[in-house]
Amino acid sequence: MTEDHMMHCFAGDEQRYITGVAVTELDGVPHVVGLNDRGVVQKWALPDGESAVVPLDLPAAAPEDEWYHEQGWEEGDDFGDPNAKVPAGHIVAVMTVTRLDGRPVVVTGGNEHDLSSHTGDADMYAGAVRVWDLRTGRKVGKVMAGDDPADGAVGAVCSLAVVSSKAGPIAVSSSESGLLQAWNLLTNELGAYAVTTGENGVMGAATIGGRPIAVTGGESRTLEAWDLLIRSP
Repeated sequence: MTEDHMMHCFAGDEQRYITGVAVTELDGVPHVVGLNDRGVVQKWALPDGESAVVPLDLPAAAPEDEWYHEQGWEEGDDFGDPNAKVPAGHIVAVMTVTRLDGRPVVVTGGNEHDLSSHTGDADMYAGAVRVWDLRTGRKVGKVMAGDDPADGAVGAVCSLAVVSSKAGPIAVSSSESGLLQAWNLLTNELGAYAVTTGENGVMGAATIGGRPIAVTGGESRTLEAWDLLIRSP
């Protein structure tokens, strides 16, 4: 490809880098959706390039009390630092877009400092998955994050995708440790998970023959296909 093949050049914030980009349809019009490292979504309509900016409500990104209980924290423990200044880039390292109950949403994955920054626990080396309303920037549902069944160190979310299933849309995340997780976006509950051989890898997902499938790859130099409806023990 050469510059002669460029159809559009969309201008964003020249001081910030783009952490993710996707294409979706809003009100019947195709849009390019970009997210920068300040947690600001910018939408460009195609083909005219008309744009709009939607800041995500990042102060709402902290895990809920219920999540702390699920992770084994006790009632008397301090659940994170309410005054913590968590950099936006920790929360929105990767992104994709989908529709949830008919409304367009942004799905983000955090980097390795995401949960440790929110909780104050330096050993909590993991990124979380979150959903945001694409029109308002408000968080939708709960923070989705689970321990690595192998050693507890999940690391950053490297790849993120959403696929459809009979149970509803599934957000699939692949992390630095090789942990693959499938989250039901209607319930925010973890369904299937697997420890792949593809550390620091890539992942793609699709619905094939009515079943959601993820394909992973990474440092192991192999590709592995996973059935996302088979619940892990």
